[in-house]
Amino acid sequence: MKNVFTCLIYSLFFISGIAQSDLDNSTDYASSNSLERTATLNMLYEQARDLEMTASAAEIEANRLAIKNEWQSIDPEIAALYKPVDNGGMLPETEENLGINGVVYPSEICERREPIQTRDWDTDRLIRDLWVDGVDMDVTGSGDIYISTYVNYISTGGTRDSISIYRSLDRGGSFEQWKRVAVTASVEKL
Repeated sequence: MKNVFTCLIYSLFFISGIAQSDLDNSTDYASSNSLERTATLNMLYEQARDLEMTASAAEIEANRLAIKNEWQSIDPEIAALYKPVDNGGMLPETEENLGINGVVYPSEICERREPIQTRDWDTDRLIRDLWVDGVDMDVTGSGDIYISTYVNYISTGGTRDSISIYRSLDRGGSFEQWKRVAVTASVEKL
């Protein structure tokens, strides 16, 4: 039985090795065609690397179109992978074309208005004197604030954990303890 199992494992490795190998010794389509690059195509790829750092968008696009045209004579399927950049029929953004492409020059420059203050930030408020193990906060649509805290007494040898909920009806101006519950299950998070 052990020999049959071992034979099956070796067969599995052998079959998976054959399945992953390429029996006709060819590589993938793009790399096999990369060996057929012309000198012009190699020069255009070198030029593309240089243009990425220093050229304008129009020069880079012209280089891409030249690469596409060169690939068209070698392999049209690879040439089809080069898609021109669609800019809605507009000319490339150069200084000369700013007026042509529809840039609007305002007749009047307006100052931006200051945003309306929606919150009055105040000093921090202490709503509980003792330590807590977790805290969570929720604000209702009307601006009421609910803060819940829990203290895990069970993990330190106690018999119950404590959950407290504090409520503010004046947008955080003052808080009151709204609910307090002792639970017999250990609380890990709110």
